[in-house]
Amino acid sequence: MTLFMDVHNMIGEKFTLEDVERAHQLDIDVSPRYGVHWLKYWVNFDLGTASCLCEAPSEEAAQGCHRESHGNVADTMIEVSAQLVDAFMGGVPISIDGRSIVVDGSSSLSDGGSRTIMFTDMLGSTATTQRIGDDAAMVILRRHDSIICERLATFQGREVKHTGDG
Repeated sequence: MTLFMDVHNMIGEKFTLEDVERAHQLDIDVSPRYGVHWLKYWVNFDLGTASCLCEAPSEEAAQGCHRESHGNVADTMIEVSAQLVDAFMGGVPISIDGRSIVVDGSSSLSDGGSRTIMFTDMLGSTATTQRIGDDAAMVILRRHDSIICERLATFQGREVKHTGDG
C-alpha cells in the first residue's frame, strides 16, 4: 500500500471541526470498498485547509472514497513517506479517537504543519579567511552562528545540520 497525504482547500468556506470529523468518519465507513485505511487528519482553520493521511492502493482509490463518502475530493494528493510526514507535520499529539490532529491558533497543540527550511552560506569565506586570518574569520563565523541560534530560539526552530561556514 502507498501512503498519501491530501489537501482540501476550504478557504472562504464555513466549516467546523465537527464537519471535518463527520467527513472523516464517512471516509472510514466507505473505505473498505476502496481498500483505503485513513490514518490521521489535520485541520488548519487559519489557512482554511484540511489534510488527510491514508494508506491506499492508488490516488484514485483515496479520491473515490472521498467522492462517495462526502463529495469533498482533495485539491492535491501527494505520495509521501512516513518519515516525511513526521518531519514536516510535526509530532503533535493525536486526539482521543486516535485519528485526528486539530490545528487552531488558540490551541496549545497548535502546529500548522508549515515548515521553513533555511540554508546559510558565508559567501567567499575561504577568500575572506585568507585575507583577514583564521582568528578574525572565526569571530565572524561565531557572530553568524549566534544570529542564527537567536532566530531559531525566537521561532521554535531547530538546527538540523551545521557544516563549517553554512
